[in-house]
Amino acid sequence: MRRSLLPPEIEPDILDIIATLDDAAERSGDRRYVRARNALAAASPGRPRVDDERLIEEAKWLLDSGQVKNLNRALLMVARSANITTCHRSFAERLRQKIASGLKKTSGK
Repeated sequence: MRRSLLPPEIEPDILDIIATLDDAAERSGDRRYVRARNALAAASPGRPRVDDERLIEEAKWLLDSGQVKNLNRALLMVARSANITTCHRSFAERLRQKIASGLKKTSGK
């Protein structure tokens, strides 16, 4: 995150800036204000944040409780229930890699 050069007491809120740009666009009719406003109001780029630790714990619980017979099936079930927009298999593979890296860290390597 970029630090602002303005002192905290005069740093404008993002909603104030958006409102100012809306007013400027309405008064002037200049599309540049509209584009700037849309850029500020847009969602941040990248994949949405997902609580991987919670999903890994859920997959382990599914495996430990006997509801699934292997880790792959548990990770796929968790991926389907997570309401993600990516491929379920690639999401499950990412979780599997996180589990593997966690095991390496705990084994002393």
